[in-house]
Amino acid sequence: MRVISPLKILFFMCMYGCMLTGSTGLAIDNDAGTVSYSNATSIWEYSIENGAWTWLDIATSNLWAFDADSGIFQDYQTGERWIYDDTYRVWVNTFESSYDLTTSNAIVNQVWALDDETQRWHPVRRSFSGGHYSFVSLPVAYWQYLSDTDEWHFVRSVGAPPTVPVDETWTFQPSTQIWSQNDPITGSSWMYRSDNANGQWKSLVTGEWWRFERMTDTQSQWNIVGNVPPSGWDYVRWMQTLSIGVWTSRTVAISPPATGLLQLWHYSNDDYLWHNASDLTIDPVEIVPLFLPTPFAQYKAVIDHALATLSDEGVRFGSDDGTGAGFIDETQNSLFKGGVFVFDFVTKMIMTNTVTLSGDIELLVESDAVLTLGDDSSDDVVIKPSDDATYAHLIFNVVSGKTLEIDVVNNVYFQASATVPLLITFRGKGTTIFRLPSGVTLSFGPESADSSSVGVCVQVLMDLDIDDISIGMQQVIFEPWSYAQEDSHDEGARNTATNKTTWIRFGTSSSLRFISYNATGTDDSIAGYGALAFDVCHAGTGRTILDLAPGVIPGLGYDAGINIWGSLIVGTGEDSVVTTSDLRTKVYPHKRAGMLAVLSITDDLAFSTLVENIDDDAAGWVARGPNDRRGLVIVNNNTTYPYLASNLSNASSLETSDWAPSQKQKGYQPGFILGDNGQLRVGHNLFLDYVAGAINQAVDPLQLGGADATSATVKLHNPSAFIVDQLGVYGASVDASYDMTYAGTSYGTMVLEGTAGCYFRCGASWDSGVIDNVLDTDSDTGAETLDATIGVGVYDGTFCPVLDVNGVQSHAESIWIDRAGNPFLMDDDGPRCLDGEHVLDIEGEFSIVSVIGRFGFPPNGYITLPSIRIDYTGQENNGVLS
Repeated sequence: MRVISPLKILFFMCMYGCMLTGSTGLAIDNDAGTVSYSNATSIWEYSIENGAWTWLDIATSNLWAFDADSGIFQDYQTGERWIYDDTYRVWVNTFESSYDLTTSNAIVNQVWALDDETQRWHPVRRSFSGGHYSFVSLPVAYWQYLSDTDEWHFVRSVGAPPTVPVDETWTFQPSTQIWSQNDPITGSSWMYRSDNANGQWKSLVTGEWWRFERMTDTQSQWNIVGNVPPSGWDYVRWMQTLSIGVWTSRTVAISPPATGLLQLWHYSNDDYLWHNASDLTIDPVEIVPLFLPTPFAQYKAVIDHALATLSDEGVRFGSDDGTGAGFIDETQNSLFKGGVFVFDFVTKMIMTNTVTLSGDIELLVESDAVLTLGDDSSDDVVIKPSDDATYAHLIFNVVSGKTLEIDVVNNVYFQASATVPLLITFRGKGTTIFRLPSGVTLSFGPESADSSSVGVCVQVLMDLDIDDISIGMQQVIFEPWSYAQEDSHDEGARNTATNKTTWIRFGTSSSLRFISYNATGTDDSIAGYGALAFDVCHAGTGRTILDLAPGVIPGLGYDAGINIWGSLIVGTGEDSVVTTSDLRTKVYPHKRAGMLAVLSITDDLAFSTLVENIDDDAAGWVARGPNDRRGLVIVNNNTTYPYLASNLSNASSLETSDWAPSQKQKGYQPGFILGDNGQLRVGHNLFLDYVAGAINQAVDPLQLGGADATSATVKLHNPSAFIVDQLGVYGASVDASYDMTYAGTSYGTMVLEGTAGCYFRCGASWDSGVIDNVLDTDSDTGAETLDATIGVGVYDGTFCPVLDVNGVQSHAESIWIDRAGNPFLMDDDGPRCLDGEHVLDIEGEFSIVSVIGRFGFPPNGYITLPSIRIDYTGQENNGVLS
């Protein structure tokens, strides 16, 4: 007999002690390759690698273990063993160290066949043919564990007559080893003792023992002997013929050996009893199957169900208030080892309702995995710091060649609390894909915005190298759920209304930035490339809008920010590897770093959907016309003109500049900023529709013109414009912590592939200074159309007069055009000519390049600055809702 290791027993005793004082539940240890579980009654551990497992019953301290190498399940208190027989592919219950299924008395041991696909336990029939024994599952009867009710169902599917019970429900109590029959006869309880001399099953109602004696090859499955004999006989032998579901009984005398009357019994659904078919005067009797699975089957079923749930559904987090199942702590949650959950054995996770975080929480993706945010309810998903968190940091770490798919089912809000920001980091050479159905909102921002809000910082660690960038690898992608509309009747359909707008929002004090450990920006041997993409493909009129929120108080600097350039991060790990805590504490946003940070507009989902065969479908893809164009809409509502790195104020050092101290404090520049080593890349036949959500305002002259600058020499600027910034020339700082080793020669670039283009325009009203209405909704169809514009009009070759919807020149727009076509603003001094509302503000070196598109489409990029509506295909509309 194989003896379990004392260390294993000690381990489980320690687990038992820890369970009494610590948390319970499921734990996955990918390093050790184990899954363990503890609750109030038991503790088990399962080996992912070979399927071995160990079970400890807390009440009795009984220990069972299954050794995958030997195929033996062992009760280490009683010595009972279940052995998997490879020859006959059956499970054998025995106390003996050896057994022989070819002998007639071998069936003293239970013999079962487990159907791995259905998880059903079948009795078997032995047959002998061609000099060989075989065991065949009997389909007429089986046991199956129901995990939702923690019950076993015994089912017989036999023909009539006679009628037999076909579905009996039993439950098993591991601590007492008691099986209880719930239906059709209530109150029958049995205890299994395979080592008992009187028999194996004891009825706790009648006190009688039943045991397996032998199995014939053709007539029956079991002969069962009871110890309550009729008068004058020693016992009654019962036999069941499974093929027809009939029980027969025969009285037996031991001395002298004799057998009495053979009686046939049939079942009645009226009283749930068995009646004698030949002598109706004999009282009906209660007969139970008595061939129940043993604890091995029970434990195996529970473990198999738990593992199947992990595999099929994954682990689940979320609660109404973010506590309990909704709380994830880096030190206390049993699923996170040191704050890290590894997607490897388990590849699915779901978060619903509210999930609160405390500490550094990392999702390490070593196998392709799916994270689902939301369920079939309409409840929003909120992910935020817990009430007692001192910091909250969520890391998506996807290794090379792997993908994390984040299915956004409901509206999702990543939030900061009133005092604790939320940091979200994407790192690794793999890809994280957010799949967004039309009409949902994905938000990064504070729980409630005020002038002192802390926000959500999203950062991409530039882990890619030049080869990765050259093949178009993306670390983060925001894309539609599907290219085309799904049928709402299909199971799992989410993208059913493609005329709806999808919002990706960055709230007050919230930002997106790139960070790099390539300090000089010149060493290509050190990874220093980052890539994030918005896939804007669409078969419907709905759009993807990237929305940047204003600060609560204009000019205070707490507006949202998208920064396309690399900031320095210093790794403190071995060989300067960036650790989890470094991502929080060792980022220096006032220092440039990295080789290239790329934000792309793509339609790869449409390409993968429509181009099944490149040879056959490529021509049609290339020939797509204007109606197939789609674009990313950026609505920038920023009301604070950012401090610039360009050093227009002629600061002597970074330390004395406005930009570096502000960056050091806030961690980002408000607004939409393209800086050094930043690149905006637009794919062939796509476009950027950039909408400035504010109007020009006065800027502190010293900020943009140095000591001699005045309001008379510094023009108005629009803080919501697309701003190009470039690190200026600075001297050494007194405080050397401001200086940097960055020497990259790159500057902000815009790359337009094939027929890609950009529209820059203002959507803010002259009256309010902000966008009065971003969307219009058709009351009949529910279609949403973009209405962020200062007016409508037609370009006549000289200028585009801004008109109202009736074609009348409007004075209530942000640009007022005189009869000569000159824009002007009326103030106390009379009309003042302006150069329009700024929508593209270039404050450093900037390159716009048109390059060959996909499949060699020739460069035909374009830049347009319209002041009228742009529809979803990128075309200007004269008075037509877009």
